Amino acid sequence: MNALWHDGSWDPSWDTWWHYKEGVMGGPSHWGQTAFMAIANDLWPACYQGKMQSPISISTKHLLFDPNLVPLKISGSDKQIDVEVVNTGQDLQVKILDSIASIVFSEGPLVYNYKFFGALIKFGSRSDRGSDHQIDGIAFPAEVSVY
Repeated sequence: MNALWHDGSWDPSWDTWWHYKEGVMGGPSHWGQTAFMAIANDLWPACYQGKMQSPISISTKHLLFDPNLVPLKISGSDKQIDVEVVNTGQDLQVKILDSIASIVFSEGPLVYNYKFFGALIKFGSRSDRGSDHQIDGIAFPAEVSVY
């Protein structure tokens, strides 16, 4: 589960060193290089040198079926949960406002129980872009990251 929460502590000037325009510096094919070049003291070398991080393209021909996998379980509060939704212009950010109410994800492929705090909804201006990740090289209009 990946996301970056905009809680006021994030410097908005960082938003300009990456974007979703292909073929130009700062776009998806340069994200690792951009991070590597922007941080002089080499804080994030895995972003530049790593081979197993986002964004990814899942190849369905390489997927394996797990017959022991059980369905994902979603449980939690029976009462209404208040959320805040913010359109940043790049994505929609959803945050649970009630710290007592909870939604929990468990079972399925998960080893632990995961409490839902919020979500990041990425979307594009066209139906063939918007998602960071791809399936068989195909991007989608939107993608949801839960954290």
